Amino acid sequence: MFGKREFYIVSPLSEDVYSGVKVSKDLKNIEPVEEISVDKLKKKEVWLVLDTPNFLYETVQFNFQAFVEELLRYRLRQHVSSLAFFETPFEIFYKIVDIEGQNYTISFFAIEKRNIEVYKSKLRVSGARVKGITHCIFSNFAFFKKFCSFQEELFLLVKPCLREIWFLLAGKERLDYVLSLQVDELLGISLEEFNSFLNKMKEYAYRTYQKDVEKFYILAKEFPYALEEIEKEFVRPEVNLPDGEKTLEFSQYLGALFVEPEFNFLSRKEIFFQNSMGIAEKLGILMCFFALLDFGIGSYLHWKVNQNLERLQNEVKNLQLYSQEVEQNLSPERIEFLKNVLAKEKEFLNSPRMERILLWCANRLPEGIRIEKMRIKKGPRPGSYTLEFQLSFPATSEMFNSFSDMLLNRFNEILQVQDRSVKFLQNKHQGNLYIRGIYRGGLS
Repeated sequence: MFGKREFYIVSPLSEDVYSGVKVSKDLKNIEPVEEISVDKLKKKEVWLVLDTPNFLYETVQFNFQAFVEELLRYRLRQHVSSLAFFETPFEIFYKIVDIEGQNYTISFFAIEKRNIEVYKSKLRVSGARVKGITHCIFSNFAFFKKFCSFQEELFLLVKPCLREIWFLLAGKERLDYVLSLQVDELLGISLEEFNSFLNKMKEYAYRTYQKDVEKFYILAKEFPYALEEIEKEFVRPEVNLPDGEKTLEFSQYLGALFVEPEFNFLSRKEIFFQNSMGIAEKLGILMCFFALLDFGIGSYLHWKVNQNLERLQNEVKNLQLYSQEVEQNLSPERIEFLKNVLAKEKEFLNSPRMERILLWCANRLPEGIRIEKMRIKKGPRPGSYTLEFQLSFPATSEMFNSFSDMLLNRFNEILQVQDRSVKFLQNKHQGNLYIRGIYRGGLS
């Protein structure tokens, strides 16, 4: 039975219609939902699983003399752009899967922004609480890792869906290679087509790892599309859930709850906002209760306030008299001294204290930045301060200009820039930045 502790995991059939499952929080109750309109998801917790085949998923290697996250993002974007795979702006999500010395192995997923935003905005406008967005390649893999028993180092998952069959080559730690075979709604697929894709996965595995795929799993209760001839090659995994074999049909949905955070297409800010909205609604109900309570006892409070108003006014008058008396008893020198103390305290609180500046640098500057020199001195105006920074950072000729611009924009947050210079040292693969400006204040 379902109660308030339920949520929906859905994939889009169109911009306004979805299909998926309704699930209880303990995963004991799973109910298929063939179609549900977006307006019916109002105030519901929703996980969205995309199934578009228009994406790019790869595992690549980069060498970094000193790792800088912004440089990694830049290289990934340059790599994807060089492939000319997308015609419109795209998003990249990635995970560092291995580090050996200066060599970084990264798995990344790129998708056109519109393929995320069109559904996200529809759900948000409807009032749904979007808790996560991912792709079915990640949710199927996450389901298998979470609920299925396996020992193989290299295996193939095949997931038959309504519009395509997904081939997922994976190991214990990561999803490695993905292909999708489109299914004709009227004709289905042929054995030759299926075997062609299967052979591509086998060839990739041997070419990459010099070993054969150890086991072939199918994430489905039955093998569809009249492909019984090859069913003997595949194994249905043992699922550690009630009605385990039945839940294989919903692997792309249930796995969405366990996808690695790197491949949740919602940003941390969006996730925080959704959680905050839930808290805000509870507070709204509480405030409504107090409003009703206030209405019910309003007349009593009104009488009580009037009864105490005269007493409060007398206390204010007494405080004013006391303030005048204190001022009369203080000498002008003492008053001037106290004013100077307060001014010094204010100046100290607004000054660019070293620990505040260093904390800002740690939070706002990318890893790999080296602060060669930092100086704080009094500025040209009373109460103002000048800050100087000299930085060095690993760089290539391709990313030097954009990376330098990013750093200058960061320093504009705390400085009114008066002087700056940038220089690229080709032989050292290093960028140098000098910047000087008036401290804006505001760091605490």
